[in-house]
Amino acid sequence: MRKIFWLMMLATGFLFANVSAQTSPTKKEKEAMDKLSGVWNIKDIDQGGKIPKDQREALKKAMDGMLQNSYLYFKKDGTFNFSISDKELEGSWKIIEDGKKLILSSERYSMTTSDTATIDKLTKSEFVYSEIKKLTYFKMMM
Repeated sequence: MRKIFWLMMLATGFLFANVSAQTSPTKKEKEAMDKLSGVWNIKDIDQGGKIPKDQREALKKAMDGMLQNSYLYFKKDGTFNFSISDKELEGSWKIIEDGKKLILSSERYSMTTSDTATIDKLTKSEFVYSEIKKLTYFKMMM
């Protein structure tokens, strides 16, 4: 009997999660979606950590080469294309929490991954987002 109770609670939780995930975007989320839609050229990536002085110039040169022709394209239909160092990734995107968070989902190697990032800055001409996972920090400026 106890197992049935917990299975029903679990099923109810999944049902609630699916229903709440399909709510209409708020006004602020729609505004953020409009600003974000389009092609963003990647200007810089900060993965945190200190770089020794003797390695900074070489790393900057390598990063500049990697970021040349790199972009994130957010389509109005909720899909995205990401290109960096001639590697492509596509998936879906969604704005949540009144335009403060960005969810990027992608299926790669038959696995679906989802990352939630904080939108640090979003204007018509500048987009910066970051995410912190356990002890890893990542920030992308466009």
